[in-house]
Amino acid sequence: MPDFRVAGRQTDRTREDHLRNCDRSSDDLIIIGGGPAGLTAAVYAAILKMDTFLITKDLGGQAVDSTKIENYMGYDFITGPELVKRFQYQLIHSHYVDHLISDVEKIEPADDGFKVTVSELKDYSAKTLIVASGMTRRKLNVPGEEEFQRKGVFYGNIQDLSFVQGEDAKAAMSARQYMLKRKQKNSITGNNDEVEEEMIRQKIWNRAWNGYRKKNY
Repeated sequence: MPDFRVAGRQTDRTREDHLRNCDRSSDDLIIIGGGPAGLTAAVYAAILKMDTFLITKDLGGQAVDSTKIENYMGYDFITGPELVKRFQYQLIHSHYVDHLISDVEKIEPADDGFKVTVSELKDYSAKTLIVASGMTRRKLNVPGEEEFQRKGVFYGNIQDLSFVQGEDAKAAMSARQYMLKRKQKNSITGNNDEVEEEMIRQKIWNRAWNGYRKKNY
């Protein structure tokens, strides 16, 4: 069984500094985003012997915040952080791909492909570009939201429902998360597409009260 404890942001600083300072020639492929989609693309590119460079602000994406994953093929149950460690092991040890922890500031077309500028104002170029930047969670910015993350406030969907299974819940549809207050569970979602998730919550909770912030349901 391999050791899945891989170098993170702090312990990998020497390699990152080298990548920032070296003169890197044009790659076959630049991938922006280090979530499951970006990492999978990087591994496929490595298998195809493509010169690949991955730029991401973190490795793992939103998966690292998932407390419980039961619908990922190959695993009956795994936590988000453990799954991300396995992603990183495959990227770094099994199919090594150069990667830089940084933000992308600008993407421009170039004669031979694309030019990508990172937050340190250094440019990288490649013939092909894959953008797998994922999404950013919309937060409510209310008192206690950060303090109670994973302690009543969840940013998951189906995976986190088991934490409130069998309990009364009050659902008000407006932004995607659950707000826990005392013994009530509040699910706050963002748009009409999330009504289906609300129906699933009703099957799990004993009782659910639905509200919607817009006039048209």
